[in-house]
Amino acid sequence: MLSELDRINLIVSELLVLAKPQELPFSKHQIIDLMNDVKTLLKPEADSYPTKISISVKNEIPLLLCEGNQLKQVFINMLKNSMEASADHIWIDFERMNNNLSITIKDNGSGIEKNRIKHLGEPFYSSKEKEPD
Repeated sequence: MLSELDRINLIVSELLVLAKPQELPFSKHQIIDLMNDVKTLLKPEADSYPTKISISVKNEIPLLLCEGNQLKQVFINMLKNSMEASADHIWIDFERMNNNLSITIKDNGSGIEKNRIKHLGEPFYSSKEKEPD
């Protein structure tokens, strides 16, 4: 019984973190290194699909002030979504444009149904089938 209460407490704590954004410590990172770390992490999964991941850097990219782990999680989510959408190739382009950074991630997967696009970015939204408990 106690372990179930601990589990419930953990779930509630995680929900509170989502409900009340925490202040994250930002530091300077080379974003290309973050993406390369993600590519290395996902290589076994990419090989199993198989999906090729290509990274292109068009010009010198300065250090980026960010929370590296959060940005890595964004990259992981996007690349995994591409792989799961039957993409056999994912292209990632980095380009500095004046004081801005452009990151383009595209694939040749099946795409997103038009009726689902309006829900992108909603908390907890997923188009994936939920497994029964």
